[in-house]
Amino acid sequence: MFKKIGHDKDLFGDPTNLRISDSLLFVLDPDSRNFIKLISLNNLSLIKDLCLKGRGPEEYGMICRFELLEPRKIGFYDDLNTTYYEADIKSNQYNLKTTLNRNLKIEKERVANTVRVNDCFVSSGLFQNKGRLLISSMDSIGLCEYVDDYPIDDYPKMSTMNKGMAYQTHFTNSINGYFTGYTLASGEIFFYSKNGNGIVTENAYQLFTPNFTPNSNFGYGVVFAKESCTGFLDVVSKDDFIYALYSGRTRKEFGMEAYMGNKIFIFTHSGVPVEYYELDVDIRTFDVDENGTIYALTINPYPQLVKFPTK
Repeated sequence: MFKKIGHDKDLFGDPTNLRISDSLLFVLDPDSRNFIKLISLNNLSLIKDLCLKGRGPEEYGMICRFELLEPRKIGFYDDLNTTYYEADIKSNQYNLKTTLNRNLKIEKERVANTVRVNDCFVSSGLFQNKGRLLISSMDSIGLCEYVDDYPIDDYPKMSTMNKGMAYQTHFTNSINGYFTGYTLASGEIFFYSKNGNGIVTENAYQLFTPNFTPNSNFGYGVVFAKESCTGFLDVVSKDDFIYALYSGRTRKEFGMEAYMGNKIFIFTHSGVPVEYYELDVDIRTFDVDENGTIYALTINPYPQLVKFPTK
């Protein structure tokens, strides 16, 4: 049974990504003036706004996800500026550094998402003009490996660019060399490991076949059919397990509530299913604390922070 902790529609806005560290709550809120909010978990008060939106100096163009790298360090990729950043959060200051500028490394490639995996980076997007999902591993020297996981040649009429972006994948950060990729559009979840032999796919699951059509008027985007399901909304990597929030709903039946879910699948880091939770409230994003308690943001009718004890 969930417990409401509190709500403030002006504080949360329209959140899409949440991570918890100690008594801090990091929230990604694309509808706000700043992308990321740092909030006290004790009293739900705003500590500071991070990452001002804009195209000028010291501003950020498009942040879709972020990951907690250490208790007070986050990493995120700015899609429009094609740059990966890491930020150290201290009590009285906010130290941000450009960790990787993708423009300097792959000038002609289209990168959708990037995450740091130990001492290198893993990205999804369109590489070498191939119409398929590809993942790149990058070290400080440059592009060192392509992994071609999902050819989509069964959509011959779709443009190459739209094929590459239709299956853009989000990643969790690494735990002991493992990392996880998941998609909104196809209900796929991949479990990878990286070692001296390169990237190995440990396990992969696909929950449905997507329907989509090209949209030539919207850059790299695709139009997902309203009858097509929505896949994984958020995946959290912890020391012991991977927690994955799944929708499985269509926009035709649920409207924007298709981008919420109440099903959480639990896997080992190599992708072996362990447990399944069905929550009694729909959530958009979540995290799990050291006690196994799930903290989540639900929107009904405005954002509320809730928690679910699992032990």
